[in-house]
Amino acid sequence: MNRGGIGVVVRDEYDQVLEALASGLVHVMDTLVAEAKAAVRTVDFGVQIGIARVSFEGDSLVVVNKICNPVKDLSIIGIIITDIKSRSKIFLSCVFSYANKTCNGVTDILAKYGAGVVHEKVWIDGMPQFYYACFCY
Repeated sequence: MNRGGIGVVVRDEYDQVLEALASGLVHVMDTLVAEAKAAVRTVDFGVQIGIARVSFEGDSLVVVNKICNPVKDLSIIGIIITDIKSRSKIFLSCVFSYANKTCNGVTDILAKYGAGVVHEKVWIDGMPQFYYACFCY
């Protein structure tokens, strides 16, 4: 894996999409590192848009378990995990949970799109038009 993508969807308490993000990852040789870097960008996006209470869902069970584990991570992504934990302290409330790719289809579409873009894309007040085209009958 040399190139990957990040997909982020921000929803309100009614499950309505508020914002979305798609971004590329370059020079990442390991899927686990890519998943951890995507989690960092997701946390940063939450900080940037000023959310106080967040619930992050990730589709890498390994990364989510490492973030939730209070013990210092000594693995190859340990420094990234420590960074995520540190950045997450800014939120009033912060929860990380696992959601498999089937449940996380929207972010998967955005991540695939993000893998092909040079500059990060952010959509305010909803999803990009290409997303809706994926579900035309």
